[in-house]
Amino acid sequence: MFLKKIRIDGFKSFAKPIVIDFPAPLTAIVGPNGSGKSNVVDAIRWAMGEQSAKSLRGSRMSDIIFAGSTDFKPLSKASVTLYFDNTNNAIPDEKKQIRIKRIVSDDGQSDYYLNGSSCRLKDIEELLMDTGLGKDSYSIVGQGKIDSILNSKPEKLRELFEEAAGIVKHKNRKQEAEKRLDKTRQDLQRIKDLVWELDKQVKPLKKSAEKARKYKRLKEELKELEVNLLLDRWEGNCKSLGEIRKEEELLRKKVLAVEEELSKENTILEQKIEELEMEENSLEEFKENLYQKKMKREQTENNLKVLAERNNGLLREKKAVEEQLNNIKKDNTNLIHKKDSLNENINNINSVEVDINDKLEKVKEELNNVRQLVKEKKDELYDKRNFILNENMELNEIQTELEKSREKARYL
Repeated sequence: MFLKKIRIDGFKSFAKPIVIDFPAPLTAIVGPNGSGKSNVVDAIRWAMGEQSAKSLRGSRMSDIIFAGSTDFKPLSKASVTLYFDNTNNAIPDEKKQIRIKRIVSDDGQSDYYLNGSSCRLKDIEELLMDTGLGKDSYSIVGQGKIDSILNSKPEKLRELFEEAAGIVKHKNRKQEAEKRLDKTRQDLQRIKDLVWELDKQVKPLKKSAEKARKYKRLKEELKELEVNLLLDRWEGNCKSLGEIRKEEELLRKKVLAVEEELSKENTILEQKIEELEMEENSLEEFKENLYQKKMKREQTENNLKVLAERNNGLLREKKAVEEQLNNIKKDNTNLIHKKDSLNENINNINSVEVDINDKLEKVKEELNNVRQLVKEKKDELYDKRNFILNENMELNEIQTELEKSREKARYL
């Protein structure tokens, strides 16, 4: 069995997928420092299950993913696939070529595949046992590994010799069988402890079982008694229900009668409400008429006040005219007294007398006009007084009707 080829994609310095074939006579990979020779060995160890990032010269497992360069972008995952020739059936598998693949993502999570199918790391480790392959096997000897092997403890050397002798698988199986056997012994001991504990609980459990049987029997009797009690209550309730239904029917009839009376009362009440609304409307109209009457009365009183003021003015004018007439009369008397003294000069004063007579006629005419005006004002004042009296009588009638309406509204 030997490694035929390896496919590396995104592992460390391998930005692009690369396939390296290993023909049978190949003995070495030669290259300058920094060309990635050690990365090839790390890729093989990592694909076979290496879990230590430090052994792969990194701080964490995601460090093995290509981090990018000036020419290539960083990648989000890395994968390595190993192809083994199994023509000599070194691995117990029918296939002549064995493929082992490992993929890691940028979160450090690894996935394993065997011949294209997903598998566990343990499946790969068991497959490679006794073949000389593996992450810690003697088939991969790194820098300084020989010194560490020569200076290692006897136990470590023994493991290496056992790996070379091909007994590691059987030893691991033996260890696993011994672990399962120890676990079975421990389980058996726990079962014995449980049996011993249950033996101690048998007597109390028997008493509890007897109590449980007694409880079950009493519970059945109680259930039977409860059923009989419920039947008795059912019969009594049925009788009570019949009586209640009769009372309910009577009450329903009474309720219907009360509802009919209530409906009649509601009808009468609605009629009364309509009548009251009509009365209220009439009262509002009456109030409106009364308000109009009051406004008319106030207007009449204002007119009377104006006429009274006018009458007072006419009286003052009459008094002034009477004073003028008295003055004229006095002047006339004085003229008559002077007539005798002026007879001598009558010829000279004829013209004056004529003028005076003309003035007297004008004054008399004005006096007659004043008297006529006073008479007209007195007639107008008389008419206004009659109008006020009529309005007062009408207002008294309205107040009487209003009082009657209020009394009627109180009774309603």
